Amino acid sequence: MRAYVYDTETKEDQRAPHDTGLEKSEADLAEFGVLYWKVKGDGLDRTEEIARKRGYNHRQTIELSPDAFGSVYEHKLQEFFTE
Repeated sequence: MRAYVYDTETKEDQRAPHDTGLEKSEADLAEFGVLYWKVKGDGLDRTEEIARKRGYNHRQTIELSPDAFGSVYEHKLQEFFTE
């Protein structure tokens, strides 16, 4: 896993790696409340297990692609990034 510090002042495409060279450790991420898991394959069983243990009741799968969103793709991409 790699974590990046995102420069909010950049005009670079948000999909770019944004590797600032500032390394963040697992402990750094934990301080922010970041949780992560390595899930193999399609991972649906593991995803369900994590959701159940954490009390998550709602999950969504979204295909964010030009084919799925057509002319509003770039707008939706920006919305998801902002969230």
